[in-house]
Amino acid sequence: MFFRRTIKITVLALVLFFLTSPAVIDFFTGNHSQRLASDPILKIEGFILAHHPGILRKDLEEITVAVLEASSKYQIDPYLILSLIAAESSFRKTAVSRKGARGLTQLMPD
Repeated sequence: MFFRRTIKITVLALVLFFLTSPAVIDFFTGNHSQRLASDPILKIEGFILAHHPGILRKDLEEITVAVLEASSKYQIDPYLILSLIAAESSFRKTAVSRKGARGLTQLMPD
């Protein structure tokens, strides 16, 4: 009898803990979608993953940071940079064209 009561109290405590966690509350109130929609890093990563689903996490993070830095430094829309990379190299850092252009944006070496 004592064992069953202990189990019931433990399960009830776990359920209450789960239901009151901030992530669950955000999910049911709809705040999670607002955070996702406003986070530029998640948007950029989503764009990259849509064009190159098999990209390594390390490469995804490096490209995301580089795009955000270049966008900020040169006052260019990050999606213009992402579109250029998608068209030129499909987000493959080691891409080399037939003419010798290299990298994400297919720059010609000197």
